[in-house]
Amino acid sequence: MRGNLRTHLAVAYVRLRARYAVAPLVRVLAHELVRSRSVAEVDSLAAEIGRELLRQRHELLAEVISARPLTTAIRQALRTFLAETSGARTVHLSFRINPAVIGGCQVLTPDSVLDATVAGALRAVLAL
Repeated sequence: MRGNLRTHLAVAYVRLRARYAVAPLVRVLAHELVRSRSVAEVDSLAAEIGRELLRQRHELLAEVISARPLTTAIRQALRTFLAETSGARTVHLSFRINPAVIGGCQVLTPDSVLDATVAGALRAVLAL
């Protein structure tokens, strides 16, 4: 399934669920997945529906990867930065430790990746 079709289906589902019962919507969605031979994309579509629900509620879900635990002040600064740059009213952060990033952090959102890690900078230098 192309990303564009998946996005359109997700947006349509989210808009229609406010007016119709969920069960008939799921049946129509399942029918469309079978018709377009995209059943293998059900996980991607479910993720896209989740992203659309968050967008409509002005919420952002992000994963932060760092070499060591971040301080409360840095966590709050990241939350503020992401809210301001995305327009989200609420930012939900999850944190993961990965010593391979060496330092700094990487922020993964549904739409983008911000790589401010030492490992990322080293890769960029080596690519020159």
